Order: sequence, then C-alpha cells, then structure tokens
Amino acid sequence: MTSTYRRTFTVAVPVARAWQAFTEPAELTAWFAPSVARFEAEPGGSLEFSVGDARAEGRIEEIELEQRIRWSQKPGMLPGTTEVTVVFEAVEHGTRIEITHAGFGEGRDWIDELQAHSLGWDRCITDLTLYLERGIRRPRAHARRSRFGLVTLDTPAGIQVVEVVPGSFAERAGLAAGDLVLELDRAGVYDRSDLWLLAGEHGPGDEIEVVYARGRELLSGRASLAPIAPEVPV
Repeated sequence: MTSTYRRTFTVAVPVARAWQAFTEPAELTAWFAPSVARFEAEPGGSLEFSVGDARAEGRIEEIELEQRIRWSQKPGMLPGTTEVTVVFEAVEHGTRIEITHAGFGEGRDWIDELQAHSLGWDRCITDLTLYLERGIRRPRAHARRSRFGLVTLDTPAGIQVVEVVPGSFAERAGLAAGDLVLELDRAGVYDRSDLWLLAGEHGPGDEIEVVYARGRELLSGRASLAPIAPEVPV
C-alpha cells in the first residue's frame, strides 16, 4: 500500500487567486477546514486548524510565492508527523495544482488514516473548485454528525472492519474485525464514502440497523450512534 496521497488537477482561475485560497485563513475555511485559527504563510510560520474536536498544528517548512508551499503537520489528528506539499503552475486555462501528502506510516494505526485522508482531500478539492470557479462557499467535506466506531479498509468485496472501538455503535451492534459491512439503515455500503454520507444523515442517538458478513454467514445488529469525537474513527 502506498504511504503517500498525490493528486494533480486544474482550476480555471489565475495562480494568484489559487494561491490566496491556500494561504489565507478566511479562504481556507471555505474549502479546507471548518476552523483555521492560524496559517502564517512565511518560512517557519505556524498553522493550526480544526475539524470537529480534532485539532492539527504544524509549521511552514518552505514557501515560494505563487509557486510552492510545504508544511509539516504534527502528531495529533494523525498518529505521527506528515508533510503536505502544494505546487502551483500557470497553464492556458488557469492553474494546475499538485497536492502531495506524505509520511503515512505502516501498521494498523495508519490503515484507516491514509484512506480517510485520501477521500478527505478529494472532497476538499471538489469544494475548492466550486469555491474558486463559481464563488460558492459551501464546504461539504467534513459534514458528519456521528461516528460508527470503525477502523476500516476498502477491499474489492467492500468495507472490511479492521478494528472496532470499545463502547461504540459498531461494538454494540455486534461487529468484529474481519467482518464486511454491507448495509446501514437499509442503504447499501460499498466504500468509505457511503459511511461518511450516512454519518452525515444520522445524528447521535439515532438507532439504525447494520447488515454484515462474517465469513460466509450473513448477520445483522442494531444500536444507537455516537457523537463525533477526535479519538473515535468513522
């Protein structure tokens, strides 16, 4: 499994406008994070942003005006230190942007994080494009109200449970490591994006049914959902 997220895309705005969206706190809240307390766009500058109750802090390691910015992110939201690099290039119809998020480690603690952050970045990029090209500030990437308490891995057969958080919806509904999640609240579940959608539609305390496969056996369970908490995965 790769330990790096990388995505290249083009937005139909000049480089100066794209650069502004990445380096000003008020702009970053339109697409990147609901709360950006600090983003000091200078060498050695600090950054701090929050998603729900989870907070991330870091440092600007390198910056070239309207060309490149690189920052490190301390452990907290992620199990260890990671690094984000954003490169800007003027093209005929706007700005080509390459985002690289590197430093994801190996092992159980990182399995869920790489897939979650990859999906999170993809969704943030969609919100960024909407904001830059249409002027609409409507961030959707982090619109989740509850948690299922699962560490998961996307597989060819669907979402496989890697770990169940004690006391969570998943544990109370009977899920265990190795199970495949097939349905939640009678809606088909195929990948992590389906989990995030359902976590946004249902609030804490809602009781829903989960259908899952354990080996060749089809099982089901019911439990109430838990609120968002920084230490509890999706």
